[in-house]
Amino acid sequence: MIGLLRRAGTGLGRAEAGLSILVLAAMAVLPILEIILRKTIRVGVPGSILIVQHLTLLIAFLGAALAAREGKLLALSTASFVPERLRGRLRLFGHAAGAGVSAWLAVAALDFVRSEMEAGRILVLGVPLWVVLSILPIGSAAIALRLAPAERGEDRQTRERRGGEEHEARSEERAPLDPGHGREESGEREASSR
Repeated sequence: MIGLLRRAGTGLGRAEAGLSILVLAAMAVLPILEIILRKTIRVGVPGSILIVQHLTLLIAFLGAALAAREGKLLALSTASFVPERLRGRLRLFGHAAGAGVSAWLAVAALDFVRSEMEAGRILVLGVPLWVVLSILPIGSAAIALRLAPAERGEDRQTRERRGGEEHEARSEERAPLDPGHGREESGEREASSR
């Protein structure tokens, strides 16, 4: 079951990264396309400014969800500036507070999206405004879910750091493959002691 959840999480992460790349590309291409079309055939892309504005909203929430996944939200990374003995508790508090606030924002954003659905406003090209604004509750919920499991006390950076330290310790315990390994150092020590 855990393997299935990990694969789903990896797939979701890839989908987020792919969607982020797609949104950034659209944000870059749309204004260029607008300029080219206006200069050549004197027609622009309808609603291009509104589209880019709402893509900015989308990329902001995608970026925040990706940062939460990587444990790099700014407010949560400040625990590295406090003494080591307090980091675990502060990280736990930061993750719990962040998850709670994000969950609350997700609920409030869901109410907002529902009200936009009832209003029936159209953004551009027949796309309902609520479709675009649905990133608000989805993004907030993704952040909350990413912060909530980290409440166990360890974030991804800590696990990676610990894993790197364990790898270094294991590699130091192994005998070197090169039989001459270490002779240079002892030869240098002998030369410097003379």
